[in-house]
Amino acid sequence: MDPALLAEIRAHDAAVARLGIDIWIGAEPTFTDRSSQEPCWLGLAEGGDKEARARALLVALAPRLGSMVRILRTRGRLYPGESRERFCLGALFRRYPAHPPAAGDKPPRYEDNTAPTLGDEPPASGGEAGAQTDHPPTQGPGGDEEAPGRSWTPSGAGASRSHSVGSAGACPPLPDSSPGAVTASEVLDEIVDAPAPAQDEAWLTVTPDPGVVEVNMAPAHDLATFAIWCEAVYAAAEEAGLAPVRFRYNGDATDSGGGGQLTLGGRSPEESPFFARPQLLPRLVRYANRHPALSYAFAPDCVGSASQGPRADEGVRERFEELPVALDRLAARGDRATPDELWSTLAPLLVDSSGNSHRAEINVEKLWNPYMEGRGKLGVVELRSLRMPAAPPRLAAVGALFRAVAARLASAPYEEPLVDWSGSLHELFGLPCFLSRDLEDVLADLEAHGFGLGPSLRAELLQPPAPVATLELDGATLEVTPALAFWPLIGDVASQERSGARLVDASSARLQLVVATPDDKTPGTISACGWRTPLQRLPGDATRHVTSVVYRTFTPSPGLHPTLPALDPLVLAWRRGGRALSISLHGWRPAGGAYDGLPADAEEARRRRRERVVISDAPPGDERPGYGTAFTLDLRRASAPVPSSTPASTSLTQTP
Repeated sequence: MDPALLAEIRAHDAAVARLGIDIWIGAEPTFTDRSSQEPCWLGLAEGGDKEARARALLVALAPRLGSMVRILRTRGRLYPGESRERFCLGALFRRYPAHPPAAGDKPPRYEDNTAPTLGDEPPASGGEAGAQTDHPPTQGPGGDEEAPGRSWTPSGAGASRSHSVGSAGACPPLPDSSPGAVTASEVLDEIVDAPAPAQDEAWLTVTPDPGVVEVNMAPAHDLATFAIWCEAVYAAAEEAGLAPVRFRYNGDATDSGGGGQLTLGGRSPEESPFFARPQLLPRLVRYANRHPALSYAFAPDCVGSASQGPRADEGVRERFEELPVALDRLAARGDRATPDELWSTLAPLLVDSSGNSHRAEINVEKLWNPYMEGRGKLGVVELRSLRMPAAPPRLAAVGALFRAVAARLASAPYEEPLVDWSGSLHELFGLPCFLSRDLEDVLADLEAHGFGLGPSLRAELLQPPAPVATLELDGATLEVTPALAFWPLIGDVASQERSGARLVDASSARLQLVVATPDDKTPGTISACGWRTPLQRLPGDATRHVTSVVYRTFTPSPGLHPTLPALDPLVLAWRRGGRALSISLHGWRPAGGAYDGLPADAEEARRRRRERVVISDAPPGDERPGYGTAFTLDLRRASAPVPSSTPASTSLTQTP
């Protein structure tokens, strides 16, 4: 790992350590075979070579975990509709020392990009969090596999403490000493009990999920350990031929498809930061509501109410209206709020549209849940609106962000009222330019409260999405960038609640268009397929104007709007200063014909993306007004009659 990044991570650990409470962090990275079209790497949970590849990953990971590693096979979960338990492979290993600065060091400031000086490296305090080791991830857009009322055979560190699942053998503790790392050439075929790690041990599992294998990392007591383990997991996955990203035939890049959730907890359930500071969780709910960047800046392709991590204000309206009442009641309780009160007050409201507490942006089903035997009372909160990061530094940076937010909220009051964003939630915060502004506000707030992140971490977090196209015209620049489209569920929630995947209409796409001009000169006009876009000045910035375009990329079956055709290519025209440029964005090869298989690597994927963008002089033509809102032209409605009254503009006055 880059030394500057690691130094910033250790400085973050020192700042959090001064709080005097545990904030342990875990993750569930997912990997796929991006070159395979086998069902097990596209949508099925098991089959093909998936178990063999999971074994290869674990064996490659074992020597990277330090000394005294024991590889085991334990009982996996039995899902409804499946005839047998899924495989579950695990590694029991010794924790190694932490690397924070000395306890008396002050948190560094980063005005000059200098790395902080590290102090002594005391040994880590032992113990296992009560523990985030085996949640299932998403199953593609709108999909998931864990819902209230479902049964499974528990496994993992938390389950082993209170469940005897039966086995052909038992796992003895690790020896007290060892000449070096102990690895296995192959994973044991004999099924044993999931171990109960000692205080200086950690337990990690590799399990299957639709299209991916999931590494349920052991929770780490600090971010430095978490970051080092992340690097080890990614390196082992690469050695096993597995990847955190996929490339589509047309070169589009996406994540593995399995999600990248984070979890926050403590050394034990009783030492959870959410119980040590009972107002932390209510404050986190308020903070996430007022900062949509935490919901969308690192989200997967499927966002909104049909996603795997919908916000509390993306569900049933009446339920959201009850949330301020619940938060007020907890605020009145202050530090007297008990774990049971926290869970029973917020669990019914932090759910998706169907009432499922597992599919929620802030998942509290394992906080203090009396109905999930053995795994419900762990003091753990899971953050689910996160995609699988492409590289370890990105995962470490996102972990640093949310851990710093938790520390800030544990250390200082935050009683701001909830914002009812209404339509502006998706209208504004589906656009990267508004997300980056909100994220910068979060980072500034962290800095003001003593938990600021260093320049390398900030750069990882603020890295903008790669533009589809960039053009220059008479000193101005137009940048076309992917934005978020909020895909709707097809049909009703109830009929799909127990299915392995929810069906969403993913046929719409959204692009952000930003014109940057010198000084305050005119940006010109932009049209899409002849329809004028509502180009608006970015609030507070006279040199940038923004708009967006929504259009249909394919005709789904089943899906919505059966008579609405797909639009390919999308043709944009930019007119400024007497000149005009045309940008044709093709969904497939412009000359027609099929691609020769999937892209072999990232460079081939980039080449395919580049060839789908054709820039030329724009022909003369009239621009017609189309249907849109303040920042969006919806081409799916553009051909409809223009309403007699202008659509209400999105209000910006609600932005905190």
